[in-house]
Amino acid sequence: MNRLAQFLQYRTKVFDLKGLLRSVREGRVEPKVPLLPLVLCLVLGVVTRISSYLDLARQTKDRRR
Repeated sequence: MNRLAQFLQYRTKVFDLKGLLRSVREGRVEPKVPLLPLVLCLVLGVVTRISSYLDLARQTKDRRR
């Protein structure tokens, strides 16, 4: 089983992420960015331990070399 499949199985068992994501509600007025992509980016940032956009840029730049 690959790491992504393991992670998906783990998050389903431990965190019920699907249920948590369903419970997220929109409070913004006329948002430009839809809620689902925004929440998924935040979750992936936490999972991959990316602390900021600059950190993400630094990590991806290092991997391209």
